[in-house]
Amino acid sequence: MDRIGLVKQARCNLINLIHPDAVISETARLGRNVLMFPTTRIESHVKVGSFCQFMYYNVIAHHSVIGENCLFMPGTTGTAGSVVLGNNIVVGTDTHIVSTRTSNTTVGDN
Repeated sequence: MDRIGLVKQARCNLINLIHPDAVISETARLGRNVLMFPTTRIESHVKVGSFCQFMYYNVIAHHSVIGENCLFMPGTTGTAGSVVLGNNIVVGTDTHIVSTRTSNTTVGDN
């Protein structure tokens, strides 16, 4: 069983570690064991799954959905609104994921 499965099975009460310089909208929802470095910004109506890590200079725009166990390397500042990311995603440095006006952009698991 993977580490996330073990933690879920143990029913641990995990905490989020969020740097005081990170900005999180009041309408955003975070899972458990989320790590946010300084200069991370989570905008309105974003859902973030458990076990996600956000390095420096990340912006997750409005109405996006982030699965579990996702890693955002530094500089993913172009993640535009209405983006859906699956589980176990690594978003590389300076990556921009954008959606169109007519449809969401979806990235599957793994």
